[in-house]
Amino acid sequence: MLLKNGIVGMVAIVDEQRIFITADEAISVLYDVDGVGHTFKSSGGMIFGADWEITEIEKELREADKIEISGDMARGMRHGICVFPKGAKYLKDLIFVETNEDKLKALEESYLNTSEDIA
Repeated sequence: MLLKNGIVGMVAIVDEQRIFITADEAISVLYDVDGVGHTFKSSGGMIFGADWEITEIEKELREADKIEISGDMARGMRHGICVFPKGAKYLKDLIFVETNEDKLKALEESYLNTSEDIA
């Protein structure tokens, strides 16, 4: 599936607003068990999961073109951030990373409260 404007079913649309975050913000919400985090990719209707060392996830986040808060489907699987690696063009290129949902909700609320203050 070719990405159109970066919007895919697993990527969040919050009141028509996509929430992009920085690498440091993404790192702050990672779910880390003994230096290991979980990721998955989606391709052809299948999901492929893998454990990565946290240092490798952090490297991927710092090198990414963009990072976005995931949609309900991915968040329901505790993978609350979606990484767009450099040159990502297809859904299969995206990496969904496991997150601490409480920390992610707090981060998301800070963005939503900021946008309401500006409006």
